[in-house]
Amino acid sequence: MDTKALKKQMGAAIAMVLVAAVALGSATFAWFVSNNKVDATTSKISAQSNSAFMYIRDENEHSKDLRTDDSSVVNTPLYPAHWANGTDTTPYDTLANFYTAFGTSATDGSKVDNTVKLVPAQGADAAGTPAAAVTGKYAVKNTFYVGSKGAELTNLVVESAKITGATGDNDKFDSALRVLVMSGTNWVLCNKDGIVSSSDTTHKLANKIGEDETTVEMYVFYDGDDAQVFTNNLENLKTASKRINVVFTATSTQTDKN
Repeated sequence: MDTKALKKQMGAAIAMVLVAAVALGSATFAWFVSNNKVDATTSKISAQSNSAFMYIRDENEHSKDLRTDDSSVVNTPLYPAHWANGTDTTPYDTLANFYTAFGTSATDGSKVDNTVKLVPAQGADAAGTPAAAVTGKYAVKNTFYVGSKGAELTNLVVESAKITGATGDNDKFDSALRVLVMSGTNWVLCNKDGIVSSSDTTHKLANKIGEDETTVEMYVFYDGDDAQVFTNNLENLKTASKRINVVFTATSTQTDKN
């Protein structure tokens, strides 16, 4: 029987940033040294399958007959954060956690090491977890469910990622944009150019996909370690629609007749 790679593509149209009008003050969240908030406007993530065996649906959709589906997130004010991904040095000591810090000055976003800490706990959500990052407004989340009809698929993998924008878009913060793709405890971190790091060397999210659906969550955030994230750069941040394409593959031992 033929082995075929099945691809799933998610595109996130991300309106980059809109600076909220709030008073300047003392150092606050992450790598900014003002009380400005950065707003991520409505995020739209579309998912598409090119295989007859694989379907995908967002958390508000019940049909299992969809080859494509969309998911949206309402306007959410975000603070910069950093995902400890294994390529870091101290003070990011706990792998696979979100961190926050203070910046050095209004023109220098370099973190002050002794201010680095896990994103604070939020109720029952432990410090540093993606759930705490979402509740604390460090990230926005989209959820999809991936399943298969007629064939069991193995090895759901993130193959690639890319960020694109329309002509005239402000690209000041493109380098800071991150997408964390998760399924269970497995994760793959992506930036505008592709995969940065992952919990598995093959970028695998799940061992198999079948009638029991696999949950895939995508967290969009801005990395405070990026050189563009500093207080005096806020004036350059304009609304700019972006599309994040994350390509997934899975393998079937049956012939795909699509």
